[in-house]
Amino acid sequence: MQWIGGAPQETARGSNGAVRWYAAGEPAEVAGITISDGLIYVGSSLPSRSGAPENCLINPELKVAPSHPDLAGETMPFWPSYSEITPNARLAYLQWLAGGKLDPGASIGFVFLYLYGLERRLFVDRRRDESDALTAEVERLLNIYGSNRSFCGYARAFLEGAALFSGKPLPDPELSPALRDNGEVPLSLRVSLGRTLLRGENLQAGEALKWLMSSALAPRRTPVDRCFDEFVALWEVEFETRFPGGLRVSMPGSPLVWRYRSASGTFETALSLKAGGRPIPDITALSAPLDQLARLAEECMESLAAYSRFLGRNPGAAGSVQGAYLLPPQLLASARPTSLHLAVEEVRRIFEGRQIARTTVGALRSALGASYSGAASTAADIQAMADLLGHADIGFEPDPRFGSLPPSDDGILMMFASRGGAPVPVDDAEYDAMRTVVEVSALAAAADGVMTQAELSKLRQTIRATSALGTAQRLRLLAYAAALWRDAPKQRRVLSRLSDAPDPVKETILDVACAVAMADGVAEHGEIRFLENVAKALGKGPKAVHERLHRDQMPDEAPVMIAPARPESGTPVPPQPAAPGLFLDRSRLHKIEGATKEVHAMLSEIFVDDEMIAQHEIGSKIAPDQDFKGLDSEHSQLLRLILDRNGASREEFALLSKQVRLLPDGALDRINEWALETFDESILEDDDPIIPVEHLRVELMQSVQA
Repeated sequence: MQWIGGAPQETARGSNGAVRWYAAGEPAEVAGITISDGLIYVGSSLPSRSGAPENCLINPELKVAPSHPDLAGETMPFWPSYSEITPNARLAYLQWLAGGKLDPGASIGFVFLYLYGLERRLFVDRRRDESDALTAEVERLLNIYGSNRSFCGYARAFLEGAALFSGKPLPDPELSPALRDNGEVPLSLRVSLGRTLLRGENLQAGEALKWLMSSALAPRRTPVDRCFDEFVALWEVEFETRFPGGLRVSMPGSPLVWRYRSASGTFETALSLKAGGRPIPDITALSAPLDQLARLAEECMESLAAYSRFLGRNPGAAGSVQGAYLLPPQLLASARPTSLHLAVEEVRRIFEGRQIARTTVGALRSALGASYSGAASTAADIQAMADLLGHADIGFEPDPRFGSLPPSDDGILMMFASRGGAPVPVDDAEYDAMRTVVEVSALAAAADGVMTQAELSKLRQTIRATSALGTAQRLRLLAYAAALWRDAPKQRRVLSRLSDAPDPVKETILDVACAVAMADGVAEHGEIRFLENVAKALGKGPKAVHERLHRDQMPDEAPVMIAPARPESGTPVPPQPAAPGLFLDRSRLHKIEGATKEVHAMLSEIFVDDEMIAQHEIGSKIAPDQDFKGLDSEHSQLLRLILDRNGASREEFALLSKQVRLLPDGALDRINEWALETFDESILEDDDPIIPVEHLRVELMQSVQA
């Protein structure tokens, strides 16, 4: 270390005698007041480097009021000097010194006036032998008066300089969001990073993140504050992927120089920092690497956005299994065992070596260790479980992500093992058509009140023989069929609902059932029986089926074969090979695709019991007129509904918007524009689900209740 700025300055002597420094524990008496623990300058003259009187000097010749001390420091100027403060302020200051300098209610001006003497003693007189005592005193003051931000900053700068001056290592800053608060890279980190570069080493993940977090480019988005531990874990994974072996940083040309600007304003000092006789480079002279690190941080925060919003709605749910559903796959794939990984293993035990296993929503929640305070599962809960298990190559049906309404907590789930949980592409016509076959088959099988294993086996054969579907799609449909067959009581309720359905719905269901059955161009005896059962479930007779089979014949197609022809005498016609199952003709399939989707949507509404309708109903009640200032009545009602629910899925938001006669996208933009004008930030996060910003939600709900 090398001082910049000349030799140390000796303590000056005034014309009326020596100015004396009272060391720690050495008593001094001023104006009849005994200051027993020292660490002060007392004398008639102590010039600063500018020639003006040093403001820390206690001149015993100056007047001190006999009473009425200015304890609050109301007469103290912003830059106090003992020679310039009022006699009443001097009395209060001396009493504070004599009282041990520990009254937390004392004027901060007294604390600064005292600090001026400590910093002069170390950095102007350069008394290395007193560094420990001076450091201990400033640390004590920091514990009492550290809540004052200005004093805290000067005190910490003093402690850094004292450590450098005495040759002690600087404490490594803790990695936390608080690193952003100072607005500059801490000296200890600059020294540490500079030493790393001096050794020719790359920056590792922790070092790079500390540098970024303490720089002007430090990320300020919510995920950093809400889920910092997960942010750091994800950063480490992504950093290693992006920079194997560490981040290579070019050696900056500027040497690291520590500068101390005194709290008193009477002096500045500087120290050139070296390691092994070589100047330590100043990493703050670089900016290009920080741009790369900032982009990586933004990507990590975006990956954690859903988890962050979950914690915003559930502040005590950090580390919970249900929160872990929303973590990025990179963290879920970690080899480190966690409660989440153990929960997935518990789910695997349900299979007992089988490819498809039966359970219930409640049992699955229990196996995953999910805690919902006893409340019934929501569609979002079930979807979250499906997303999580998909990462573990497990799927289940009914699955709300692929067209099913979620079952109740005691409803049947059929789990199966498949890569990625067997996701289904959007607008998969073949899958949608076969799913409709499964649903209509379930209705037909339940028409007589009994769903037999023989009927399920026949449906399974049809699913397995459908060449237009992939293995994963067939497996999902097999699980869906098994789930519907396991819930016969619900199917009886479905049949009772069908009898009350509007006639157009009944007509469309039967139309599509016939079209799907005729997709291979042939109506076998078993298929006709199947269609007659569907008609029975819909309250119609066999005639309705036969009429449709004839009516569905297209002009440009061969006549429909209702049943195999009886052979006549003469040259025999080779028999048609037996079809092992249902093969879908793509050209015919596209002709019925629109109707299939329509029926599938209708069946999705029918295949749910009364309890689940109550659980997942959006609700028809509109909030009472409650205009938020600056927002019209319709948008106020919509915002109130979202605040009451603490969020809504995209689909729910669209339905709520419709109820108040608004278009969803325009309503979302208008509400956020209002929030920007009112709070300088958006209130609804544009995602799925749409979630209100928590602190704004609380503020608005309080204003409504008031």
